[in-house]
Amino acid sequence: MGLLQRGEDRNSGKAVNSRQNKKADGKLDMLVDMLAAAAGNRFVRTERKLLQKRNIFEGFRYLKYLDECYNFENRLFTVIYNHELSTNIETDDRFEETGSCLFDIKASGKLHIKDTEWICKEFEGSDELKKAYLERLNTPLIKERIKALELTKLKLRHEKDSGSWSIVMESIIGSTTWMLLPPATSLIKPTPEECVKFLELFELLADAAVNNK
Repeated sequence: MGLLQRGEDRNSGKAVNSRQNKKADGKLDMLVDMLAAAAGNRFVRTERKLLQKRNIFEGFRYLKYLDECYNFENRLFTVIYNHELSTNIETDDRFEETGSCLFDIKASGKLHIKDTEWICKEFEGSDELKKAYLERLNTPLIKERIKALELTKLKLRHEKDSGSWSIVMESIIGSTTWMLLPPATSLIKPTPEECVKFLELFELLADAAVNNK
């Protein structure tokens, strides 16, 4: 199983082999190693490319792999590396086809996330099924982890008859900043507890998505 190209390549056309990107890649290696450690004996192996990594697992109820990458933004004397985590979750006989749909989060708070709410951007199924999805996604277990992990983006998407759901999130935790003056690369390093919460959140979201009967 190779690293996937996920949707729009936000790093396309940029100087991906630059010195600062290689330094940031070292920080991303550290992140995937921490997530691997948090998975314990469920971790199998890591696949690595520049600014893209994949941890492969066995033993979780839903999570088979987790991709981590840096989407970077060039600014004056600074490069911001936004930490993205994503996976696809396969559906089975517990899933009732919904048609294409997209759920997103709306967060409130300035310096830190104070509250979140899931909203439906697209849904081809019944109103009753949509309401049930929103109720499952807006549970305290899920919302607490979204706030604790400082998620700036979180999307849950299904394409009709695709047999899978995609989960994509960006977190302030794990992001890296390279500065020219003074020359430095800094990482917002997660704690071991936060690494566990990332894995828990993917499992909780997967359960809410595919177990809908």
